[in-house]
Amino acid sequence: MLLRIVRLQRLAELEAVRLAKEKEEEEFRQQALLAKKEKDIQKKAIKKERQKLRTTCKRSFALECQTNVAL
Repeated sequence: MLLRIVRLQRLAELEAVRLAKEKEEEEFRQQALLAKKEKDIQKKAIKKERQKLRTTCKRSFALECQTNVAL
């Protein structure tokens, strides 16, 4: 009877360790996912800013060309 209790306690301890490890791994995955999302948001913002600058430069260049032709 005592052996059975010891075995059950050991199984409970192993299960607790397994659950703690799974929880830690899940937290790590969530942090990695959040970091990836933040990185993607930054990439999109940079891409949008570059596109905005390209468009602005194209417009400025077009205006300069029109001004030079008019002169």
